[in-house]
Parts: sequence; structure tokens; C-alpha cells
Amino acid sequence: MPPVLGVAGAAALHSFGSFAGYIWLGRAHSVSASWTVPRVLRPSPPGYAATWIGAQGPNKAFIQIGTVENSFWPARRKRPLYQDFAFWSDSSRQYRAVRIFSVRPGDRLAASLALTAGRWMLAIVDRTSGKRAGFGTDEEAKPSFNQLDWLQEDPRSAATHRPLPYPSLSEVDFGGLRANSALPSAARLYASWMSLQRKNLAPSSLRDDSFALQAAKRITREGARYLAIVSPLDATQNAVEPQILEWNETTPATQIDLQRATFAAALSVASHDVALAHWSGKASRLVRAWVARAGVLLVQTRLSPPLTAAGQQAWVARWLRDGHALSMVAYRLRRTLGLPV
Repeated sequence: MPPVLGVAGAAALHSFGSFAGYIWLGRAHSVSASWTVPRVLRPSPPGYAATWIGAQGPNKAFIQIGTVENSFWPARRKRPLYQDFAFWSDSSRQYRAVRIFSVRPGDRLAASLALTAGRWMLAIVDRTSGKRAGFGTDEEAKPSFNQLDWLQEDPRSAATHRPLPYPSLSEVDFGGLRANSALPSAARLYASWMSLQRKNLAPSSLRDDSFALQAAKRITREGARYLAIVSPLDATQNAVEPQILEWNETTPATQIDLQRATFAAALSVASHDVALAHWSGKASRLVRAWVARAGVLLVQTRLSPPLTAAGQQAWVARWLRDGHALSMVAYRLRRTLGLPV
């Protein structure tokens, strides 16, 4: 069974998650990049990795294209075997990798996604072997997209939904980054870190249109304080938000009230602790904005939704808008504190 390749915002079992690279926020209609298929270094345990570009939008809208790096060591062999291949996926396929063609470690790949005339057009070319593919799909073309990704991933098992073993790889690099056909502004890029057993991987600073993954720097004392405060809130939101999105006219009022109360309690504690802690410089201004946005979301969370389907949908839409506004401030605050998204 192919690995499940997830979205960058998915909940993770590690401290920082299963994705390393950059995320770009804004109205999105195209993304492209090139990279070298990483080599598995010896000694290294068998494992899965994936290198890809993608686009995301509201209500789990998602599409991606890239390469899977799969290595294993059969018995009585002196060299590993590889099953590296180009793939694509989207939320309609539950993020499962759809094979396009095989690739080899060291091959140079280039890929693009473009939303054109109501269809996503996908293209990928192996510049080393000459293999190429291009096709279109309209399955993810209706939602408005507001996020672009250039990421390396530790995929999850389709059976257990836990991250698969991650191999020791040669340097992972991205070049030729384009967002909406233009070089992405560093001001709109947010770093994503990947947590492994003994280290965290982070993207280097963007140089021209390229970056590489490297060992993450140490977290500052202020950054560690912020993570300690908001981590319980993040965990609660990851658990409660999918349940809120499934509300309908048959959902018991007691269940709705419990889910609202659970999130409201976590948000209230985090907001109180963030407001009381000492923050320096630019972080203090962003903290005040964060607390203000958290207050707006808390009011909406405590407001009982109407019992009708239309009323519930309107409540959830407002709750998501307020949550997105809080997330935008949190992204800026995390970057100021030297933290990943």
C-alpha cells in the first residue's frame, strides 16, 4: 500500500511535525520548483521520505506533486534497493501517492502546479533521464487556495497513520522557487521544521530562489516559553476542529456544547498565560495582537450556534474566519521568536 502523504497543517506525533521546508501564504494559483532526488546514506535504516510542492485551501482542499524516496535492504545484499518514483496526490485520494514514473537518486527533477481555466495542470520532468508527464484535474479546482508549499516529508503509514521510518539522506535542496510565477518574497515565507528522533530539520535562509534543509538552530528562551504555553491549545484544536466541521442538524446539543467548552477552556488558559508572560521588542506588539484575536475567537466559541443547519454553517464559517485571523498573527509571532509554523 502506498504511503499516505499529508498536508503541512496535519497533526503530528513529533514536537514540530513531519514537514520541513517553506510555506507561502496568500491567494495562490501556481507553484513550481526543482530539486535533486536525495540519496540514502549508509548506514541508514530502511525508510520513506517524500519531496514535493503543493497548494492548500479551506475545507481541506489540497493538491501536490513530487517524488517519493523509498529504500530497503533485502537480506544478503550489500547495497540497498530503491523504489523512488514521481507521484501526485490530492485530498480526493486521501493523500495517497499516485505513481507517475520511476526516478533514481541523484536525478534532477522540476515540477509545477497551475490553476488554469478551472483545472489544476500538473507537470513534472526528470531532467536527468528525460522522463516527463503532464496532465490536468478539476477535482481540487473549485476552492480558493491560500497556501503554497515546498516541503520534505516523513510520510505516514496508510494502516497506522504514524510516521514511517525516515532514512538518513543526502542534502535535500529546492531551487527555482516560484509562487504565482514570481520569486516568493521572504516576508511571506514561513519555515516548517521536521522532528526526527535525535534532531530537527529546518530550511536554510532563502538565497536567490533556493534553499536546503539543515539541522535546526537552538530555540530561544522566549520561543520555548511560547511553545510551552500554546502547545496544549494546538493539541486541543487538532482534536476538536475536525469534530466541529462535522456538525449537522442531528448532532446532539450536548456534544456541541462539550466541544465548544473544551476548546474555549484551552484558548482561555493560553490567552491568559500569553498575556501575563514577559515578551521583548517586536514580540510584545504581536503578543498584544494575538491576545486580541484570541479574545474575538473566544467570544465566538462561547456563542451557542443556532439549531438549524444553515445557522450552524454560518457559526462554523465565522469561527473558522476568526481562527484564521488568529493563526495569521501566530505565524508572524512564531517567525519573530525564531520558531517554525
